[in-house]
Amino acid sequence: TLVRPCGATLSYLVRGRGASVVLLLAPGGMRSSISMWQKQPIDLWSFFPDDEFTVVAMDQRNATLESPAPLSATSPATWTTYNEDQLAVVDAAVGNGVPFSIA
Repeated sequence: TLVRPCGATLSYLVRGRGASVVLLLAPGGMRSSISMWQKQPIDLWSFFPDDEFTVVAMDQRNATLESPAPLSATSPATWTTYNEDQLAVVDAAVGNGVPFSIA
């Protein structure tokens, strides 16, 4: 779990220890959650070999009860906010400045 400066809590999971990092952005847009991968025809969570890839799956803010975030009409979440969340999760999961792919 990662707590952002604004108070948002982001739940994430990490699998594997490979040099290549893949961030899984689950289907569902702004309601994307880790559990959505279990409902997909292709299980990308298990697809990548552990010895070659580090796979990070995350909940978007407010997508689940495990990832709450403050709601504000004066400072709403934007696509930039979500992008910053995603980068922060990767940094927390595998270290700052690691090159990665978004799937």
